[in-house]
Amino acid sequence: MRTAIRPVLVGLLALAAALAACRGPMPAMQFYTLTPQAAPAAVPAPNPASVGVGPLDIPLALDRPQIVTRSAENQLDMAEFHRWGGSLAGDILASLTADLSALLGSDRVVAHPWTRFIEPEFRVPVEIHRFDGKLGGEVTLVATWAVHRKGEATPRVVRKSFLEEPTAGPDYAALVEAHSRALAGLSREIAAEISRQMAGN
Repeated sequence: MRTAIRPVLVGLLALAAALAACRGPMPAMQFYTLTPQAAPAAVPAPNPASVGVGPLDIPLALDRPQIVTRSAENQLDMAEFHRWGGSLAGDILASLTADLSALLGSDRVVAHPWTRFIEPEFRVPVEIHRFDGKLGGEVTLVATWAVHRKGEATPRVVRKSFLEEPTAGPDYAALVEAHSRALAGLSREIAAEISRQMAGN
């Protein structure tokens, strides 16, 4: 019986080796990060805003290392070899904070939790409903956000933003760059509202 089994095992091992050879080497893992887009103000604001950004909520489908793309309206794809270099939620908060700091001309814009730094005059919680795109297509960002004033129980405003950014190429680097531009667009909307609130007291 052992004599009969041995040729079968040898054949299976040979087949597995042949299939592995056909597949070739595994692709290299690529890692990406979001980048703030707003240019710093040449002159700091005379009365800079004090802003706390967050807490932030993102969909569970996006809260993973793999970059998620949308291949159809009801279908998401996860890129095994193209991943975020860190936490996507952390990257989003960092980008929003940096862009708002530049747009408002303030170095007192911090991400949640901010208690070790400041007690902000304005708080901006953000809930992201959609933040994905298609390679060679567009990135879509849908988010609800609010502006709270210090000491007030209810928010001054609640807004829902819809932003789309075209990709500049067919690869993941262009897709991530469009993600960053979409976040910069959201930052501009938030910064404009905070500026209105400061002007109106």
